[in-house]
Amino acid sequence: MPSPSGKMVIPNKAADRLIFALDVPDKDQALSYVKQLDGLVTFFKVGWELFLAEGLSIVRVLKAKGHKVFLDLKIQDDVDETVNRYIQVAIREQIDLVTLHGSERLFRTARQAKGDAPLQLLSLTLLSNMDESAMKDLALLDNGTGCCLPFKKPEDYVEWKASRTFEAGADGFIASGRFVQFVRGLFKEGHPLIVTPGVRPSGASHAEHKNVLTPREAIMNGSDYLVVGRPIRDADSPRAAAHHVVQEMTEALESLDVS
Repeated sequence: MPSPSGKMVIPNKAADRLIFALDVPDKDQALSYVKQLDGLVTFFKVGWELFLAEGLSIVRVLKAKGHKVFLDLKIQDDVDETVNRYIQVAIREQIDLVTLHGSERLFRTARQAKGDAPLQLLSLTLLSNMDESAMKDLALLDNGTGCCLPFKKPEDYVEWKASRTFEAGADGFIASGRFVQFVRGLFKEGHPLIVTPGVRPSGASHAEHKNVLTPREAIMNGSDYLVVGRPIRDADSPRAAAHHVVQEMTEALESLDVS
């Protein structure tokens, strides 16, 4: 639930800080996983695949079950009226987190549209499958052509992106791998929300993700919520896999309490 200041109160319980990515093609499969994880996972991510297949109906089912919803559509710059309408729908549907990926104007418009609603606006710092080579290909780093952003290393780009969107109204960030601790260190006050995708339990495949942390590493580095998909979805026992992730998170939180 949000605090009086409009910021999300971070749960103490590790299980409530795990977001399971419902990266499946239809409602039946999504609800099968929700049922398997009942009583353990309470926060679910809906991305483009499931949203295109089912629309807001899947969001409404999840909310009716008392779950939190992270709508990960990475909405980009558009005319102000369109952004305003998107945010109003997200508020009406009681969505908890949304991702936006764009300019200061996008976040200023979204912040104004949000008002005092508990919806949290997340700025995407860098996709978890991107490395320096990919960033140069997209002209996000200096690639020697002169037609690129002037940054020499990924941290320069991430700092620029995070700082400008936070000042414009973001409540927090999507930050993965090596950037979690870096982003946390940029903001000494206000404790912006940090949600970390691409989390992989110890021993799990990294797949295409370049910026990967274990659940323990992510928590220790400053993540508030962890997004885990395939390691749970594709496990022989999704519930056992989710429980293993929660155990790693719990151990990390206990270590932080001791320190």
